[in-house]
Amino acid sequence: MLRIACDDEAAGAMVTVNGRQMGECPLDMQVQPGQVTIQSSKPRDAETQWVFEQSLFLGDGVVKRIELTFSKTVLTAEGMRQQQAREQERQRQEAARLREEAAAKKKEGERQRLAAEAARQHRLKLDAAMAAARAQGAEPGNGKPFRDCPDCPPMVIIKGVDGDPVAMGQFEITRGQYEAFVTDTKRPPSRGCRVWNSGIFSSEAVQDANATWLAPGFEQTKDHPVVCVSWNEVQAYLAWLSAKAGVRYVLPGKSDWIEAWRQNYPAIASSGNFHDWSFTGGNAARVCPLGNLLDSTGWSQGGRGGTGNGANEPYPCSDGFGKTAPVGHFAVGATGLHDLIGNVSELLSGVSRAPDNAIDLAQSLANQYPSARDNADKSISIWQERKALVVHDAYGSSWLFSLADSWITERDDMRTQWIGFRVMRPFAQPEARLLSSP
Repeated sequence: MLRIACDDEAAGAMVTVNGRQMGECPLDMQVQPGQVTIQSSKPRDAETQWVFEQSLFLGDGVVKRIELTFSKTVLTAEGMRQQQAREQERQRQEAARLREEAAAKKKEGERQRLAAEAARQHRLKLDAAMAAARAQGAEPGNGKPFRDCPDCPPMVIIKGVDGDPVAMGQFEITRGQYEAFVTDTKRPPSRGCRVWNSGIFSSEAVQDANATWLAPGFEQTKDHPVVCVSWNEVQAYLAWLSAKAGVRYVLPGKSDWIEAWRQNYPAIASSGNFHDWSFTGGNAARVCPLGNLLDSTGWSQGGRGGTGNGANEPYPCSDGFGKTAPVGHFAVGATGLHDLIGNVSELLSGVSRAPDNAIDLAQSLANQYPSARDNADKSISIWQERKALVVHDAYGSSWLFSLADSWITERDDMRTQWIGFRVMRPFAQPEARLLSSP
């Protein structure tokens, strides 16, 4: 006889003996003596069930008690189907992942191949663009000038802000070079230029309706930097020069100009941030040989804004030039460029607008210094006008304003007595650089 006992978990489970269902646990049953196999199962969840199995030999006339306790689970038919479905989905996802990895690897390989090819083509274009310059002995940093045509301005190769070499004009564009453009294009001189009016009691910039680049208000020779030319007129000059030389010339961007300044004057540039730098103290004497700054000569002729940071005094030198000087007259810099310090401020590419705080700053200064109210009111009026206009920046010290980072904004059609320009020739992707120059 078999006596099947069960705990709470097994209660109600169907009991099978030698393949024959005998009833639900617990139960007592008569079983023929011999080999006996007891089995039982009970659902655990949607996919698994508890199972019990035990084999024993039952002797004749023996009563055997069996404790039916579930300790093992197996999958149901539905569980096996769900497991198979999950495994298939896992395999599908794994196959998709491997395909995606293979595709990504292929794509990255193609990207690297294209990048390598683009870099190779870039180098080839650079080499081709620089071939004429190199034939004349010019290399990045060696300071040796080259020309793209016999009458083109001499250029010097330096390292650009993006690492690619660029050619920068060795000098500011001269009055003679600009005259060649005017003569060739039969362009009549445009009248009207801002000039510096030095009075007994005050000095200021005023519009001279008759001033032109030919008559800017002071004597010049053909080797002096051209002044009293507007941004629009400079663009016309660049288009003419580009067509003449067969290569693209542009104005430097702000970052291009500052990088050239830093490379050309490394000893000075290492002493501080360009925008915070002033030619004061020991620096003042150091820069005198480098450019036509506002020294005692210019000071005696009504210049302003000398050694910077509000210092109302000239530089401790006298170069004999009260206004512009011949380009290249002063010491050459480390990269072979001249006059990035002094002579004239230089127009830059791109557009600009007045700083948002310019009007507030002028008002604050007027409140702080009542004696400067008139000048502050003029500044406020100018900034209000310029906030509504697209303007262009000019950078660098000059014979009149000699802060390291003198910053001036010009309208398209505005001409100024102390602003000229220098050309730049990007060897790589000139169209892209022209559009992206700051």
